[in-house]
Amino acid sequence: MAPTTSLTPPHIFTKRDGAGLDLSISAWPSILLIIAIAGFVMVMIYAIARFWVKQDDPVKELPAAQADYMREVRARNLDGLMAEAASARYRRESTRTDTQSYVSAAGLSERK
Repeated sequence: MAPTTSLTPPHIFTKRDGAGLDLSISAWPSILLIIAIAGFVMVMIYAIARFWVKQDDPVKELPAAQADYMREVRARNLDGLMAEAASARYRRESTRTDTQSYVSAAGLSERK
């Protein structure tokens, strides 16, 4: 039977002498270095993709009938929103007036 080593969890994660590189860089410079390298890699991938993938399709202009229809839909939508906002404002003002008159009437009756 093969010999087994007793590696307890604290022993597994402790630093071993001579294992790997011993770089004495604090956390912030290493984080900034990793971000800079990742940015450089992204720029390189973008450059390669831009070189190989060509964009021959310019944005197509809408036909006049479709543009007119979309303009009409936007105008109808805007009119509906404005009507809804006006009715909501009217309802809010009417309830506020009723509440204020009730509070002021209650305040006058309590003072007497």
